Amino acid sequence: MGTCGCIGQAVGAAAVAANKHHTSPRGALSYIGEIQQTLLKNDCYLPNITRNVSPLCKNAVLRADVAAEDADKLRDGFDRDTENEKTGIFVKNDSEITYSFDSARYIEGVKIVFDSDFLRETIGSNDEFEKFHSTRASVQADSPVLCVPKTLAKKFCLTGVNENGEKTVFLETFRNLKRNVIVPVQGSCQKISLIISENYGGTDKTKVFTFEIF
Repeated sequence: MGTCGCIGQAVGAAAVAANKHHTSPRGALSYIGEIQQTLLKNDCYLPNITRNVSPLCKNAVLRADVAAEDADKLRDGFDRDTENEKTGIFVKNDSEITYSFDSARYIEGVKIVFDSDFLRETIGSNDEFEKFHSTRASVQADSPVLCVPKTLAKKFCLTGVNENGEKTVFLETFRNLKRNVIVPVQGSCQKISLIISENYGGTDKTKVFTFEIF
C-alpha cells in the first residue's frame, strides 16, 4: 500500500510539472529534479536525494535552546531518522525557536516536520512484525495497541513579527495530528517563531526534524 501511495504521489507531482511547463507527461521527465523536490517538500521519502533548503532560510539567524551546530539540523534538508542515521533535535516544551533578520523579508511559508516515530520505538514491543505491519490480519491479546505516536507534537504555535513589531499568529493547534506541516505566510516578517507546548507522550521535550522558512 505504501508503494502504491508513493507511485500515486509521484504521478501527481509529474502532472503538476507537465502542466506548469506546458509539456506532455513524457516531457515532464526533463523536470525530474523539480518533481523530486516537490515530492520531498510534501514528505515523500526518496533515498539518497537531499531536499533543497532555500537561501532565505540558510541566511537567517536561527536561535533555539540547543547548541548552534545542533540547531542547524533544523535546516539541513533531512526530515526523518533512518535505521543508519539519526537527525533532528529535542527542544524543551514552551521554549522558542526563531528565525530573524536585520530587516523584514518576504516569506512564502514555513515547513515543519515533527517526529512521528517511523521506526516505532515507542509502541511497547520489540517484535519486528508488530512494529512494521500495522495492518495486521490478526491481533493477539498481548499485541501492542497502536495510537497517535507518543513522539508527535500535540500543541504548538507559529507566529511572526513584522517590521513594525506587530505579531501575527499563523497557526495555533491544540491537537496536531500531522507530521509534515506546511504553513502559508505570504507576507513580510522580521521574525518567525515556533513554540511547542506538548507532545502525545507527555514528556518535557519534543523532537523536531525540520523548521524552515521559504
